[in-house]
Amino acid sequence: MTAFRARAGLLTITLTCLLGIGCARSPGRVELPAFAAGAGAAALAEYDGNKDGKVGGSELAKAASLQAALEQIDANGDKAITADEIDARIAQWREQKVALMPVACKVLVNGSPVANATVTFQPETFLGGTLHPAAGVTNEEGIASVRLAPEHVSDPKFAAFLPPGFYKITVEVAGKKYTSGPRTGCEVASEAAWAGEGLVTAEFESR
Repeated sequence: MTAFRARAGLLTITLTCLLGIGCARSPGRVELPAFAAGAGAAALAEYDGNKDGKVGGSELAKAASLQAALEQIDANGDKAITADEIDARIAQWREQKVALMPVACKVLVNGSPVANATVTFQPETFLGGTLHPAAGVTNEEGIASVRLAPEHVSDPKFAAFLPPGFYKITVEVAGKKYTSGPRTGCEVASEAAWAGEGLVTAEFESR
């Protein structure tokens, strides 16, 4: 088990524990975000360029967070995502009752880890504005712990934890901002593809 996998397993906070149910010591009340109704329809309005009722093919390249979670969202296996599938995935977040997760991100630019880079997780707008951006600065291995700003945290103990959601990832290195590349999005969820190791890999390319 890697250090990051252990970290994810030990620090993931469930809604049950945070509400003090069955916990010897509750760190305080944290609730799952109240996502806007119709998030799936809002996602298609933003990303379904050909208006065929799904986000697929080249459209997924513009919806990096959905592309990153395709395996988890695509219930019928057609390599495309519908509004109903997005809404069903959000419902699964609630059923899993994981309120917050620690997120570490490894940043690669042109295939190489980058130190002293500011990586930002920006929530998708189709979720309704209930989530806030989070950011961190990479170490010599290109890895950053992603944290919420103090004004967006009810308790400082929760700053290094993010709620479930779909996030775009950007990175800034020496004043240059990167937004495109093979992996520039992330789903934060207990069953996300990266959750087993606790480390999101974001890959960017210079143009």
